[in-house]
Amino acid sequence: MMNIRFGTDGDYTSHVDSSGGYEWWYFDVKQQDFACTVIFFRGMPMSPYYIESLPHGLPDNYCGFSISVYKNDKKIAGCIHHTNQLEYTSNDQGEISVYVNNSGFIRHKDGLYTITIDTHGQDLAKAISGSLLFSPSIYNHTHISKQNADHEWRLIAPTCTVSGIITLSEYDEDIYTESISSMGYHDCNHGHIPLYDSYKDWYWGRIHLNDQFTLVYYHYPSYQDTPAFTCMCIEDRTLQTLEMIHDTRITISKQKYNMFGLHPGSIISVEATYHHQKCTAIISHQKCIESGPFYMRYYSQCTATIQGIEIESNNGISEYFYAPALQSTLIRTMIKTPISLQNI
Repeated sequence: MMNIRFGTDGDYTSHVDSSGGYEWWYFDVKQQDFACTVIFFRGMPMSPYYIESLPHGLPDNYCGFSISVYKNDKKIAGCIHHTNQLEYTSNDQGEISVYVNNSGFIRHKDGLYTITIDTHGQDLAKAISGSLLFSPSIYNHTHISKQNADHEWRLIAPTCTVSGIITLSEYDEDIYTESISSMGYHDCNHGHIPLYDSYKDWYWGRIHLNDQFTLVYYHYPSYQDTPAFTCMCIEDRTLQTLEMIHDTRITISKQKYNMFGLHPGSIISVEATYHHQKCTAIISHQKCIESGPFYMRYYSQCTATIQGIEIESNNGISEYFYAPALQSTLIRTMIKTPISLQNI
């Protein structure tokens, strides 16, 4: 089972302190042929260093960030940074700050997010820098929860207006700059035990359908003692609502293998009842922009029918995650990147 929380309260840290516990804050933005994802971790659940430290390793000792930049359907820059330093602060005015070295985000008391990216100093010839402003379309404080779960998904801001700039540099010389004015997404996740103890795999995606609707889907099959779970969430910016549809049916088809043997479905069909009318969506993964041994990321296209209106959109990002791969010594060796430890 999974706890689900809607609204801006989900930005506050969960104070997970158990060995194998984790927490991450995720942001993405996509415009035309460009996209960027930014994730800050307290306890990196995919970190080979963290996994190999269990059952004694603690989240605060395995923090970091992951930043990816995509252009013309391929990844052009990325940085995964492991460290034992994450600075988290908050106050009673609603302000929150999460920083790993020089990269992080601030949620201001007016609800806006300022994201700072600066990977200089990570002993890399290439660096990513920039500043992004995320402005949520609605502020929703509804709390929906399924109790006694090891994992919580916190859907905070499915649609944000995003502006800013991303710069790539090589040996301190700027080689590419992207000005951003588009739509983005923000959520959080946290859990108390290693991911592979609860899940075999999962499918997730978000699609900005038009100026009114954003659709988010989440599915994981049954695994050991964890029953299957499927949900579809719809944000309606006209009504200023964010709703989760409980009775969602999903079909996954057209499996495709990558070079590591992962073979997730490339077409996701979901069906539910939304405001007393049949709601359907067919999500098709058009371009694979990240293909690894445990994780895949896609640009997705969607044809949806909501309240009798058919909508088509190619403004989607979807992901597939295969947790058992993280238990492989070979795969953990493949994905190790430099780690920076301080005050040890």
